[in-house]
Amino acid sequence: MTCNSDRQLTDGYVLCQECGHVEEYTQQRAEGHETCIRCGAKFCGCDCCNGLARLNLELKIHEATDGEG
Repeated sequence: MTCNSDRQLTDGYVLCQECGHVEEYTQQRAEGHETCIRCGAKFCGCDCCNGLARLNLELKIHEATDGEG
């Protein structure tokens, strides 16, 4: 599987297809050569999964700041 091989490595994320864990985009992760550290499943780095991963991170940041105040 080849997902977004032209994506800038500093500007993307991959999303685990099983547990939703987010990692920074690398070609190895997007192509399934590196698996999720939580569940062992493959990552996807397509535009849709990149967007979901960003949203996931944003929600986690908001949850953390809401819990502080």
